Amino acid sequence: MNVGVVVIGGGVIGLSVAAACASRAAIARRGIVLVERHTRLGWETSGRSSEVVHSGVYYAPGSLKSRLCIAGNRSMYMLCKEQDIPCKKLGKLIVAPQDQDVPHLRRLFENAEACGVPGIRWVDTRKQVESMEPNTTASAAIFCPDSGVVDSHELLEFFDRKLRNAHADVVLNAEVDGIEAAPRSLHGGTGSGSAGFEVSVTNVDLRGRTLKRMDTSSVHSSVVINCAGIGAARVAALAGIDVALSQYRLHANKSCWFKWRAKPEDFPKMLVYPPPSPGCLGIHTTPDCFGGMRLGPYAQWLDERKLSIDWNAPDARDAYIGSNAFDLSVDESLADVFFEKCSPFLPTLKREQLDPDSAAIHPKLQSSTSGFRDWVIQDESSKGLRGFINVLGIDSPGLTASPAIGEYVANLASPYFE
Repeated sequence: MNVGVVVIGGGVIGLSVAAACASRAAIARRGIVLVERHTRLGWETSGRSSEVVHSGVYYAPGSLKSRLCIAGNRSMYMLCKEQDIPCKKLGKLIVAPQDQDVPHLRRLFENAEACGVPGIRWVDTRKQVESMEPNTTASAAIFCPDSGVVDSHELLEFFDRKLRNAHADVVLNAEVDGIEAAPRSLHGGTGSGSAGFEVSVTNVDLRGRTLKRMDTSSVHSSVVINCAGIGAARVAALAGIDVALSQYRLHANKSCWFKWRAKPEDFPKMLVYPPPSPGCLGIHTTPDCFGGMRLGPYAQWLDERKLSIDWNAPDARDAYIGSNAFDLSVDESLADVFFEKCSPFLPTLKREQLDPDSAAIHPKLQSSTSGFRDWVIQDESSKGLRGFINVLGIDSPGLTASPAIGEYVANLASPYFE
């Protein structure tokens, strides 16, 4: 089989990238294949998120996270309106629960201004905060009018439909377990370097406690785009990239959410966030598009020494998430932590209203001891891999930025088809 693009990973990033490529006639006519190892799209991370549409407040000015979040925010609301995807622009208050939190919040506001986040404003007093959101109390706040929520499952289904309507192949239960650069002499052309890649794909069954491997086939592709999420470092290693030397190693961060069961009138109408802490935006309100409310995420760095595998290594596939490498249960006792963290700014919250809800594993380039790391969205030609594009370490605000990331990556791929 010979195609133009293979996209590895069927989360919201892989789907958006593949859909953007399918919108480029020069790419689409060569054929697009998206490979996903699970039985459904978005199973690992995209379908297990807060579903928040972020404004771009938190990220380093000029970074990919900042630029693509702001662009993605605009694109997301337009896309949802055009395609009738459930989405609500609720607005967000990032609050300083106590007076001592105000200087930290002021620095965050200055960062947001440096990023060019549209429409934000400073809310000076507790009275003003409570007039904007009666079910919240705080000494001061940042108001972000363009924040909201989106139904991530409907978004995934839209991208899937768009791909299939463009006659792209979406292959489920398929594991990429080999990527070899093909010499030009094998597929035409002259000169040195690669003429695309031979991608080995194995049918797998991840429904049990052990991974079952079946038949393997090969696909030749001019361009390979690595959007494998949790498995992205492993896929990069399969292509021959030294993950440690390139600083592509991913670190596992477990997030969990609790359901807040109360009367709708007790819920804040806006998103309400505490001041962020290093590597985490804090436990916040997470309304959905249908009147429900969750709190979260509570983020925990996993001790990688206790995992049964090195999930960044190319041979990690046999014990990867489908065979229970990660515990996705939610510890009920964390309700005490949720109540302690949230009650200072959510006065209507009661401890007995909290029930365990869901959990996810988020792959992050930064570790528990390092500072800010930007996303890697990189054509790896400089590493001798002409046409191999890494989209790696896409944590929050990846869902928000997904439409913009799709276009950004399609622009990187397009020159190979001119």
